[in-house]
Amino acid sequence: MKYRSVILLTAIATGLGSMALLRAQEWLPKGTEICYRTQFEDGFLPDATFRLKAKITKEQFNTIVKTIGATPHTESRKYSDDKIWLSWSPERGNDLKPLKGRENWDPEDDLSSTFVLQQKDYWQFLKFEGGFLYYVALNH
Repeated sequence: MKYRSVILLTAIATGLGSMALLRAQEWLPKGTEICYRTQFEDGFLPDATFRLKAKITKEQFNTIVKTIGATPHTESRKYSDDKIWLSWSPERGNDLKPLKGRENWDPEDDLSSTFVLQQKDYWQFLKFEGGFLYYVALNH
């Protein structure tokens, strides 16, 4: 309980992006190779996005899904928020090309193997593809 209080206070003080990073450090296996990580936090609004790509095994992925509490996405699944937020699209600039330095964020757009935990305007979604975990946490 004491540990969770520290995490909660840290989340309030540092915002979602930092909180997502803290949570990821809890459920990522020790020694995991992080291939890509980015976070954005709006200093005024609660908007934040955290993206992570890591080299893991399928078994490790299954454990992470259970730990997070995510469940499979389906086309008929109902969410309490607009599904527009559920997207694997790369971060793009004004020219609609992936932002420089962010080309390593390369999951397929297909949502069929995506697992989701959505609570109001807070989303976590992840999938295992090509030996990598792709994970997004966002608040809008």
